[in-house]
Amino acid sequence: MTRLTKRVERETEARGWRGRRVIIVALLPGDVIELREKGTRKRWLVPIGAVYDMAVKAEVAAATRAKAEARKAKSASAKSRRPSSPNRGA
Repeated sequence: MTRLTKRVERETEARGWRGRRVIIVALLPGDVIELREKGTRKRWLVPIGAVYDMAVKAEVAAATRAKAEARKAKSASAKSRRPSSPNRGA
C-alpha cells in the first residue's frame, strides 16, 4: 500500500448543503480528510479514524435496526396466527 505523503484532492458528484455546490474531498498527510464546497474557503478537517468509527457505528446501528424490525415482524405474524379465545359468558 502506498503511504500518503502529499495532498490528494478530488471533486465529487455529491452536493453540499442545500445542493448548491459540489463537494471537494482532500486526503492530507497525517491521516486527515478535508471537506469543502467548491469555490469556498471554509473547510472541515476530520481525522480518518473518526470517519472510520462513524462508518462502523452506522453499520452496527443499521444491523441492530434490521434485527429489531425482523423480530417485530415475527412477533406480529405469530400474534396473527394465534387462535382467538372463545367468548366466555355469552
